[in-house]
Amino acid sequence: MSSVDKFNLNRDFENLYDEAIGMNLRQEIKKVKHRYSGNEFLASGGMKNIYITEDLLTNRNVAKAVLKDQNDEKTESFFHEARICASLEHPNIIPIYDMGYDENQTPYFTMKLICGTSLTEQIQLGKLTLNELLSDFLKICEGMAYAHSLGIIHRDLKADNIQISSYGEVLICDWGLAKRLNEYDDYSHEQSPQSSPVTLNGTIKGTPGFMSPEQARGEKDHINQQSDIYSLGAILYLILTGKAPLANLSSSASIGATADGLITCPHTLSKNLPTTLVSICQKSMAHNPQNRYKSTELLISDIEQYRQGFATSAEPPSLYGSVKLLIARNRRFAFTVVCFSLVISTLLIWFIISLGLSENNSRKSQKLAQSALKKFKEAEEIKHKLTKDAAPKILERANFALINYQYYKGLEICDFALDLDSSLSSAHRTKGYILLSLFRFTEALKSLKKGKLPKGHKVYTATKDCISHFGSRTDFQLNDFIWVIQKYKSLNMLQMINEQTYSPIMKNLTLEERHQYAVTVMKIQNPNLNDISFSNNKLVVNFKKLAIINGLYKTGITTLDLKNSPVQNMLVIRTLPLEKLVWPKSNTHTQQLKHIEECQTLKELHLPMGFKNLNNSPDFPSTVKVKFYP
Repeated sequence: MSSVDKFNLNRDFENLYDEAIGMNLRQEIKKVKHRYSGNEFLASGGMKNIYITEDLLTNRNVAKAVLKDQNDEKTESFFHEARICASLEHPNIIPIYDMGYDENQTPYFTMKLICGTSLTEQIQLGKLTLNELLSDFLKICEGMAYAHSLGIIHRDLKADNIQISSYGEVLICDWGLAKRLNEYDDYSHEQSPQSSPVTLNGTIKGTPGFMSPEQARGEKDHINQQSDIYSLGAILYLILTGKAPLANLSSSASIGATADGLITCPHTLSKNLPTTLVSICQKSMAHNPQNRYKSTELLISDIEQYRQGFATSAEPPSLYGSVKLLIARNRRFAFTVVCFSLVISTLLIWFIISLGLSENNSRKSQKLAQSALKKFKEAEEIKHKLTKDAAPKILERANFALINYQYYKGLEICDFALDLDSSLSSAHRTKGYILLSLFRFTEALKSLKKGKLPKGHKVYTATKDCISHFGSRTDFQLNDFIWVIQKYKSLNMLQMINEQTYSPIMKNLTLEERHQYAVTVMKIQNPNLNDISFSNNKLVVNFKKLAIINGLYKTGITTLDLKNSPVQNMLVIRTLPLEKLVWPKSNTHTQQLKHIEECQTLKELHLPMGFKNLNNSPDFPSTVKVKFYP
């Protein structure tokens, strides 16, 4: 073989080796002038389009976000989103790969291409169990806990911004409204599409139904991690009910309802929801940020506690609830105990029967059987006496809950008391009153019958009239509520008017409808009143003739001057966003002052001079400035 042939042979082997191990990549990469090839349209947002493109350097498909219309502010906002997201390295936050200007000098950034669907679509498909959805929800919370630990808030969390891949990855996307808490706001200038849901910018940032009340009010300085926690609660609301909060309202109406805290209870949409999860959802979506979870980690902890069968901070269980949770956590042990008891009981019976069959030991067997029977009866009598004695005491807590208008808690306590003593008439009657206030009329009538309420009693009459009027309806409007209180008025059932006023069944009323309802109620309860109205979050009325103010529940007034009013019961102030309150001069009941402790928004409190030297005064919120008037 010639030297030339040897050289060619060696060169062919080297080329073959290079191709086998991919050494030609260095030449291919050197030749790449434009990194991304192809633009297959994927989706469109307010300020950017998303395309599927091939990254020629890494030989993979990625998602490429391209700015639609360029100007300095939009470009700054666009790159701000990319920078914020790129700084968050977490398995549940979408990763950013690259950013810059393309060959046409158009701003872009690339990110992971997700082959899957949004959380909203997953919920609508209905293929995932509640436990599987909670697992995905925990991943969302873990991603946000990480972002919050770096001082970054999302401000537009919603189910549409959560992508779930075909392999179960859960990724938080669309950080266009995100910001660092220690930097100046604002970079986001997306123009909102006209269809709902929308993302609103300017003074209001977020999506109706998922934004927090402080976002709905445009209070930039009050938007923080608690605002994101509210949005997480709204996502949990969607998981539980299949509907976003306030989904039946327009965007503007939804923003107003959010600002006023008029969110329909999940139990209203679906009565079979786990009570603990509903409580977690409501705590996350508390109207006052101070009443929400202090951190995302605490929300995660409560969800984990629920899944493991332990009590949560959102709803500390009663003794009855604790026992149920204990049994649920230890089902195998409980089953073993029951089986063991059955075996022991069977062996005991067999032993007694065997003794009875033995003629020589018949007398002894008879005595043993009589002794055992006597002890059993004594034990049963003691057990019966204990349960009979305990039930009325437990019922006192149900009546207390009813007086304080805590309806669902009262129902649970009534059921517990009836488990102990099903013949307790007073428990059936109390349960009937609560069900009547919740507009569950047919159930209320059954409980009232079991409570042996006379058929001529006015509550019995009112319940039957409501069944005749409403039939099997489950949705009610303002006119329905007013019809019921007029019925109560005709039967002189003034206390039932209060119980309906505080009922959660009325949570779907708008603020304007609340005002109309309040006018009707207060005229009934204060017959001497002529004119009453609401103006700029204030009550306009002759206060000297105003003695009962329960009708003000959820009316949103911020100023209340009761100096010359004969009002004695001040419970309703706990439910109002009061900023200024003048206490009635005629009300000297120091116990009533405790209601002020719940007034978290109160800034100015005027008290009669007689309270100035009051001992053991309540702990008013630290933000309250107290003044005394003669």
